Amino acid sequence: MDYYAIITFIIGLPNLFLPIKDRFTQKELKVIVWGGLRGGLSIAMVLSLPLGEQRNTILIATYACVVFSIMVQGLTIGKVAIKK
Repeated sequence: MDYYAIITFIIGLPNLFLPIKDRFTQKELKVIVWGGLRGGLSIAMVLSLPLGEQRNTILIATYACVVFSIMVQGLTIGKVAIKK
């Protein structure tokens, strides 16, 4: 699988929906994609599940992934923004 092509497509995806004059540079797109929502949608979806033992397990796993994402992305966003 060509991961470079997939990542390039995901990073360039916002430009498909913008007029040519408002398009982002590659550097700006990388910062936008790296910043992301950091799990807001994931937590909302898990909280909408019906109560039960599986919901609690999924909720704990989701929160762990979101906290990890916040830590990794939050601590490295400066390096991504500065990188040429």
